[in-house]
Amino acid sequence: MTSHLSRLLARGASGTLLAKGATAGLMFATQLLAARVLGSEAFGIYILALGWLSILTLVATMGMDTNTLRYLPAYCSRQDWPHARGLLQWTFRNAFWLGLALTGAGSLAVWALGARIGSEMLHAFWWALAAIPLAASLNVRQATLQALGHVVVGEFYARVLPPLLFATVMAGLYVAHVGTFSAPAATATHLATVGVAAVAVIILLARRLPMEMTTVSPERADGEWLRSTLPLLLLSGMAIVMARIDTLMVGAMIGAEEAGIYAVAARVTELMSFGLISVNAVLAPMISRLYTENRMRELQHLVTTSVRWISAFSVVVGTCIIVAGHVILGWFGDAFVAGTVVLAILVAGQLFNSFCGSVGYLMVMTGGQAAVARVVGVATVLNVAMNLALIPPFGIVGAAVATAAALAGWNVVLAVLVRGRLGINATVATFR
Repeated sequence: MTSHLSRLLARGASGTLLAKGATAGLMFATQLLAARVLGSEAFGIYILALGWLSILTLVATMGMDTNTLRYLPAYCSRQDWPHARGLLQWTFRNAFWLGLALTGAGSLAVWALGARIGSEMLHAFWWALAAIPLAASLNVRQATLQALGHVVVGEFYARVLPPLLFATVMAGLYVAHVGTFSAPAATATHLATVGVAAVAVIILLARRLPMEMTTVSPERADGEWLRSTLPLLLLSGMAIVMARIDTLMVGAMIGAEEAGIYAVAARVTELMSFGLISVNAVLAPMISRLYTENRMRELQHLVTTSVRWISAFSVVVGTCIIVAGHVILGWFGDAFVAGTVVLAILVAGQLFNSFCGSVGYLMVMTGGQAAVARVVGVATVLNVAMNLALIPPFGIVGAAVATAAALAGWNVVLAVLVRGRLGINATVATFR
């Protein structure tokens, strides 16, 4: 049975990794072309707008994507189709309407700050805010496809299609030598690509839902779902803040151009996390099922196998980044080479992230989301404090040190919690 599960994990993770690889290539091409077309300052404004879009989309999603990964496989396993349909109905509606509310509130806030942030940033933020309901809808539907086992196809439409469309537009502008493309125009283009992807995923999901789910009346468990979702909201929010707060603080404290340089270095090092993300996409529903059925030995086997794959991938990619980092950053423009030291520091943080394996999902999929939220919340506060202390004297290098330290710290703490709570060793290290 463990060999069968390992084959399923390998097949699903390899397919997802291919999709992630395509996404990585497209995102790299997209940011490279955008940096060339926009220039470092306008590119920094564009990155800041997308950073806020990421944070507010996570608030609109409210942890409901992770909640779907936890509950939907269990409902399908028990053939509890009424609750499965009710869960999706509750999730889809809440994500859209909460996203719309955040768009309205955010637009008023940006309007009030208009004179302070400048016209170009004002309009870029407005376009980004308009994308929130679409991005939230896209996230929860992609999670639904993942929970139903359609990992690769969901990954393609939700994660590959938008940057593919955006890269096509940027490539056309670059080849045409268009020199007047602005940050607001780039953000509006991003909005359009998210809209196309959201419509495509809605159509795809309508065709992939189990027939039994579409023919029953929905039953709701709003209280249970909401109690589970609130810690996940905190967890998701803290995770995205951890991933983006450094860039946003660099932009606020030392300028948009430095934020653009830092963001490029950070995005390059995020390539190392694709092995972890790819494995988690397949492993998360398996954790839920195996834990529910008390098959802990099989779960340990899968976790050990997965963390070895994740670590090997991360070491190889991280080595390539260190060796070729100066050249890679130079492709974006001469100004971006200043991020070389940042690149090396963030590689170290990503290595810790990979060596600790799927600690977050092991806690969340087994009901430990509140503990994870507390750990990540403390790490986020410390991350912000370290950024405040280190950015003024050390600039983008200080931001990198703060982020890498926080990332390593919360992963180590969660690995200890997983060991104590589940008896599972999630790390690459071998314990007797």
